Amino acid sequence: MPIIADWLDEEHTTINMCFNGTWTDEQLQLALEAVHVLHFQAPRTKHHIITNFTQAPIISARSLQSITTVLDRVRPWRSHYGLIIFVGASRLLRIFGKLLNDTEDSNASNVYYVDTVVDAVKIIGETVARTYPSGETIRRKMQQTLSRRDDPDATQPPNQKDQGTVSR
Repeated sequence: MPIIADWLDEEHTTINMCFNGTWTDEQLQLALEAVHVLHFQAPRTKHHIITNFTQAPIISARSLQSITTVLDRVRPWRSHYGLIIFVGASRLLRIFGKLLNDTEDSNASNVYYVDTVVDAVKIIGETVARTYPSGETIRRKMQQTLSRRDDPDATQPPNQKDQGTVSR
């Protein structure tokens, strides 16, 4: 599937929407529906969304209609989500993000642009740490999850240190 939407972390606070290669309007709509389904598993939580375009080619002008459709579908739900972070965003996607951010009622910017998913996790961690006392814990857990995904040789569970001594 060219667009995958899944949880980035085990606590289900951040949705990772990853674009791989070229994609169609229908696939984009299915991915958006998947994001909504994930969000409504815990609708009272303001989930953060990372949209990762680092593996996608430059978006064509034909995709403008898709982006307009996305804006129309996302606007009513925008207040239900936390941060939206574009990873590897082109100029066109930055314009999309600006339009999305302009729909916000508050003056605070909730749309960010970064180069890597690690940078996105840092922004979420810093924002959560400023907002909630447990933000540092959430940031650490998200970084652990991310490092396990990037390390194919990782065999030790992240919480094994907390279980006492490890037998060899």
